[in-house]
Amino acid sequence: MRRIRIALIAIVAAAAGTLFLPGQAMATPYPETMLPDSSLHTYCFTAGFSGSRDPGTGSYAMSILDSTTDMTISNAGACSDNATDIWWFALDLAGTVRGEWQCIVVSGSVCDSADVRIDFDQIDIGDNDIADRDKTSVHEIGHSVGLGHHSPASHDCAMISGEIPSLDIKWRRYDAHDVAHINATF
Repeated sequence: MRRIRIALIAIVAAAAGTLFLPGQAMATPYPETMLPDSSLHTYCFTAGFSGSRDPGTGSYAMSILDSTTDMTISNAGACSDNATDIWWFALDLAGTVRGEWQCIVVSGSVCDSADVRIDFDQIDIGDNDIADRDKTSVHEIGHSVGLGHHSPASHDCAMISGEIPSLDIKWRRYDAHDVAHINATF
């Protein structure tokens, strides 16, 4: 009976074009969040972020997106209008939240402008604070280009949630799978 049930499930899944075998890796869907309005990603540092303990982490995250994908990054300078794609904030976030991304201006199905909020006090509770700040910033910018959370079993990259497990550079970068999705879209 068990063999018949497994065979029947396999036939139905194959007919639907979705046969999953034990141990087979499942692709991470893309986009998992809203996509930005274009491949140009402008950003600005609010006064609170510029005066924070590590404004360089925002520059680091933007440079990773610029250097590893087909996205184009531009510092918008002054935070003056909603044409800016990413507004960086250093804030005290609720509970144990280390960082967050939120689209603040939606146009149709794309995000025209978003906030990235970093809570340095929460990030600095653990080990490897500077590397963890960079990971969190890269992670939140990843959401702004359509990436969602990954488990370490899925991809060893910045899109895992929480503290980095080691100082390995892979935790402060995007996985090749994610880069391929971004580049195919932009």
